[in-house]
Amino acid sequence: MTKYLTILSICLLPFIVRAQTTHYIDPTGSDATGNGTSGNPWASLSHACSSVSTAGDTIFVNAGTYTEANECVLAAGVNIKGADSSTTRIKFTYPSNWNNNEPTTAGIVLLSSTQGTIGNQTISNLTIDGNSLTCDNLILIKRRGGVIIHDCTIKDFYSNGICLMGASDPYTKPTSYSIGNQIYNCIITNCSDSDDTQVGGGLINMSGQKNFTIHDCNLSDTSRVEGANGDIIVGNKYGLGFHYYNNHSYKPSTANAGWNFHLEMPSEAGGAKIDSNYFFGGDQVLDLGDNIEDTPYVNHYDTSYAYKYLVSHNYFEDYAPQFAGTHGKYCISVEGYYVRNIFVDSNKFVNIVHPFSISEGSGGVATDQENIRFASNVCINSGQNDGSAFMNLIEINKDYSGSKLKNVYVLNNTIVPNSLVHATILKLTCSSGASMSNIVLGNNIAINATNGAWLNVDNTGTIDSLILRNNDLYNNVNSNNPTFSGNTVTHYINSGNINSDPLFVSPPLDLSLQSGSPAIGAAYPYGYGSDIGALQYSSVAAPTISVSGNQVIITSSTSVYATATWASGHSGTYAWTQTAGTAATFGSPTASSTTLSGLTGHNTFKCTVTQDDSQAANGSVNVNVDYATANAGGNQTVTLPTNNVTLNGSGTSSDGTISSYWWTQISGPNTASFGTPAVATTTVTGLIQGTYVFNILVTDSYGATANSTATITVNPGIPVINPGSRITLYGNWKFKNQ
Repeated sequence: MTKYLTILSICLLPFIVRAQTTHYIDPTGSDATGNGTSGNPWASLSHACSSVSTAGDTIFVNAGTYTEANECVLAAGVNIKGADSSTTRIKFTYPSNWNNNEPTTAGIVLLSSTQGTIGNQTISNLTIDGNSLTCDNLILIKRRGGVIIHDCTIKDFYSNGICLMGASDPYTKPTSYSIGNQIYNCIITNCSDSDDTQVGGGLINMSGQKNFTIHDCNLSDTSRVEGANGDIIVGNKYGLGFHYYNNHSYKPSTANAGWNFHLEMPSEAGGAKIDSNYFFGGDQVLDLGDNIEDTPYVNHYDTSYAYKYLVSHNYFEDYAPQFAGTHGKYCISVEGYYVRNIFVDSNKFVNIVHPFSISEGSGGVATDQENIRFASNVCINSGQNDGSAFMNLIEINKDYSGSKLKNVYVLNNTIVPNSLVHATILKLTCSSGASMSNIVLGNNIAINATNGAWLNVDNTGTIDSLILRNNDLYNNVNSNNPTFSGNTVTHYINSGNINSDPLFVSPPLDLSLQSGSPAIGAAYPYGYGSDIGALQYSSVAAPTISVSGNQVIITSSTSVYATATWASGHSGTYAWTQTAGTAATFGSPTASSTTLSGLTGHNTFKCTVTQDDSQAANGSVNVNVDYATANAGGNQTVTLPTNNVTLNGSGTSSDGTISSYWWTQISGPNTASFGTPAVATTTVTGLIQGTYVFNILVTDSYGATANSTATITVNPGIPVINPGSRITLYGNWKFKNQ
């Protein structure tokens, strides 16, 4: 029997798994005497990371505030979990100076010696800040995949929030990719510096990643001086299968002394998908293409992916800008050496100066670009919002001898300039020695162009096969005809275009088609619907929306709701975005109602409801966070026999009015008497020698309160001795004759 039991035990050994252990840190813990248990926790994350190395274990960060002066090196497979991001804060004072060539340091380092190591680990439920930009970088993930970062708030790091590298540096193609890293439900703000002052800045900085996803995050870099706000996302050189969706991204809308990107990632190798995001502001929102610098040049496009980039169903918005910015404010720029299969479909551009452009880029060399599509996009109030501005909205340029561009499709777009700008809808430039072929402009609605023509073709190179077909060209100068200069375009087709008012439902914001529009049923069969323009006509009623009322609150959180009325037999989706104010956190941004947290100041939130036939409506809610201030009038000193003072209080309200004042005594040698405690200015009597503290409580009309104290010091008076008075002296005294 013993023999059989021994054999059975040996056979079961591979299936005996060590129990996963949770280790604890706490603000009251001790690295010297703690053992990491819940009853005797450590004090610092850096000590916990150096002590825990078993895959599957978790370092649990109890609620509280921590200061980390040392680097935290996290072993593969070990998790970090906070109690909650609202209550668990880690402040890094560790400098972790950035080295763009081969970064090795950060606040938290996940470093593997072998490329493609799978970490199978998470970092979650924390607020982490860089101590007012003292720390350069928070998280460095190097040669490791399978890392998930979620439900974290990351703020105030100088150069980078999260940096991921598949190889030892961002310039080397990995032999084994870092696969499956993920960031979701995070707030990342003020963690990126512009390359004007610091090379390589990004809230998320990446290279050599495969199947990396970022979703449902709120990302902003708006608080630094002009020219110093770095990228939201930068890099992913040689990247494959990147997916960026359901994110909210904010950049400044300024004159842009420096580059001001949302996603600067012109070196993906294939399969990058950017969909269903909200972008606000920025100089250049998406920089796409192929700028991998090889000598001689090598084509890195992985043709197992159907596209190099797919950009779809995003919402791009800006203030109505009165300037084009230092770099032109090109929303989506396609550039680079060897560009193939870039598709920009079904997006909405509101108050965007230049929605789309194709060029060689800033490299100054000839490029080879092919199969680029801009289709079913709506461009509202495009162009610089300035009556003295003359500009091109969409630009397709080949400026260098030897450059080639072919198979460009601009189809089924609706493009409307704002009412002030003098615009050309599309400018086509082919310079000497460059060539273009098969450029198709079909089924577009292009109206109100007043800068020479709706289409301007400047051809000192070679353009073969330019096709203009079934566009609705209305109210454009030059009798709705294009203008040409330079060499003759060969194989030019201009057919089926109409010059009628497209009859929009409610321009400029609602550019869907009315019943009876001449664009209905007039499209050439390119595959984007039977109607000309981006928004296909439907006899089905559009949805309507009602939203909750505007709010003034005195806390940092609230909830808002919207109610959609769908057409009979139809349903749809909800999408909440923030259009003004400091970035807040949405509880359920795709639900009809959502909580909002992290609120300060004045904010505007918009809900867009989209019916299943793509018709949409939206409504906005203003949420202002009210606060009061109090001033007790400053400290005072009096000397007896004066035994009274006047307290001169005051208060202000950010959104309301002051409704009440109330003075109380906090401390003192006796109980003083107030004249009228319920007014801003009151007298206090009955003071004796000592120190008093009085408090004024200010309440405003929304219920916000504030307190302020004044310290009153009462000094003893100088005694007055009348002649003939008897004085008793105690102790040893010496008298000197005068």
